Amino acid sequence: MMSLTQLSLHQLALGPSGQGSALGSRARAVGLRRQVEAALEEGSKVVLDFDGVQATQSFVDELIGVVVLERGPDVLRQVSFKRCSTDMKAIVSFVVSDRAKQHLASLA
Repeated sequence: MMSLTQLSLHQLALGPSGQGSALGSRARAVGLRRQVEAALEEGSKVVLDFDGVQATQSFVDELIGVVVLERGPDVLRQVSFKRCSTDMKAIVSFVVSDRAKQHLASLA
């Protein structure tokens, strides 16, 4: 079972010690996103640790894209990504960029 652990930050380990190394569904990301949102509400910084993980664009969008869409790109000051593979960096970058553009367009 994955959970946020209190360090100096809230860290969410997504790797094999959690639910496995392949994360693909939006449904699986919903509970994790809720943990991220709760930590952000407390004013905490969140570290998403992708060590050993490959996740789909859908999973990443549900995990962090929804947060960026709702709160705006400034929320990324409180969120960091750790140990992402090159592919994961590309997915995270695309999702964050796309959702940030959608958020800004909704304000216009």
